[in-house]
Amino acid sequence: MAQKITLDFIDYREAPIMALTCPHCGRQSNLEPVGILKDIVTINTVDGKPVACYLGIRRCPNKECHGQLYFQHKGNEAFETFPSVRIDFDASDVPAPIVECFEEAVSCESIQCYTASAVMVRKTLEMICEDRNATGGTLVERLKNLQSQLVLPPALFKAMDNLRILGNDAAHVKLKDFDKIGKDELEVAIDLTKEILKGIYQMDSIVGRLERLKKAKEQ
Repeated sequence: MAQKITLDFIDYREAPIMALTCPHCGRQSNLEPVGILKDIVTINTVDGKPVACYLGIRRCPNKECHGQLYFQHKGNEAFETFPSVRIDFDASDVPAPIVECFEEAVSCESIQCYTASAVMVRKTLEMICEDRNATGGTLVERLKNLQSQLVLPPALFKAMDNLRILGNDAAHVKLKDFDKIGKDELEVAIDLTKEILKGIYQMDSIVGRLERLKKAKEQ
């Protein structure tokens, strides 16, 4: 969650270009300063020690975008940006309800709502099972039935079970299979879910593109 930075003290410094991913168009770019070309520098107290905090605004240089980004940076901690930068996700060929569910997981991760993100990753698995008519009274049983339908690397089915467990930990106080549910866990969970979606919904399309290119060469 965004940390509070107070503005009891204000100074200014030159605003450098920043190499960041634009949250609007998703391109890695050298984001440009805007306005008076200054960043605000203020001082907060952390554990009784003064810590310099930096705040400013940048603009995407892509002419088709020109989206704005506000950032704050406290001491040695990572940048916080508004809008937040989301993990990339290719939604092509994935059913719309599953895309909507998984994008909510990605959005929650981007604003550091990791527990909510883990729950939505688990729900994404539920929706995949529903889309594929996988049967069973529990998600464990439905994932086993799904495995009987699909030809995927065994590691991806193992990943599905671990994602299920992560979501269970997020939704239930007493379950503690994972030591914590934080940034590292959710980045891996989202990357694995992307690979699962690719294997189930996108691989045939990718192979088909290659086949069409092959036929074009033969003509």
